[in-house]
Amino acid sequence: MTYTPAQITQDQVVSTERCGEIIHTYGRNFKIAKVSKHSKLDKEVRKTLGRSIPIEHNKELYNEIIPIVLGMNEKQWKYILDTHDSVQILKYTKGCHYDWHIDMGPGIHETRKLSFIIGLSPAESYEGGEITFKVGPSDTSIKLEQGNMIVFPSFILHKVEPVTKGERYVLVGWLRGNDAFQ
Repeated sequence: MTYTPAQITQDQVVSTERCGEIIHTYGRNFKIAKVSKHSKLDKEVRKTLGRSIPIEHNKELYNEIIPIVLGMNEKQWKYILDTHDSVQILKYTKGCHYDWHIDMGPGIHETRKLSFIIGLSPAESYEGGEITFKVGPSDTSIKLEQGNMIVFPSFILHKVEPVTKGERYVLVGWLRGNDAFQ
């Protein structure tokens, strides 16, 4: 068995019907996603579409997701978490990807502790798009099932493999602690 620092839910955290509703409601008016808010566009590193879903637009969604992430944190990592970023919906079409990266960085991203991804598309509706983690000498790739969530520390190196067919929709988000990792 290969070690992965991620925790994956065994059951859906978002129902199939709810995944469809989220795509229908928020799956338009995308912008080209950048590496960070002030960075220039680099399609070699990241090629995807995205948009934010502020809490005031769908408090119910946050109330479904955030407690599950907090519960997973309590069992696995026990990080001190006190807030979260806005959830984003991302759309990956043929050729879209996100190369090796971590979800932390200087400035506003330095206090991110946990990252999560929820699959909105049925896994059989697209090819490629696996999440690959770099954990030691070998990589671990995971294709996320619809409605399932993967949670991992934001400092873990990972990437999204290129989508080769279909459309891959996911929700992503990050929980923060008051202090940066030391």
